[in-house]
Amino acid sequence: MVSDSKDDAEMTQESIESIFGIDAGIVCNALNKNDMMTINDLMKATALQPEEIYVALGWFGRENKISVVTRGKIRPYSLRP
Repeated sequence: MVSDSKDDAEMTQESIESIFGIDAGIVCNALNKNDMMTINDLMKATALQPEEIYVALGWFGRENKISVVTRGKIRPYSLRP
């Protein structure tokens, strides 16, 4: 059943923001410990799925808190100081 109530929409939005924020915190902790990491490195270190990692990186990108360097086919990410 789909609900169109404003309360349900606000609760869903808060839940999504909470989930994304939690994933961002997990990725942040991994990057703080390891500096530069690829998606595969982050998957191993965090047990998150690739899409969860990309959402977290997007969160940091929106806040201009992430750096990425392309080295051939490898793309490691790091937090900006």
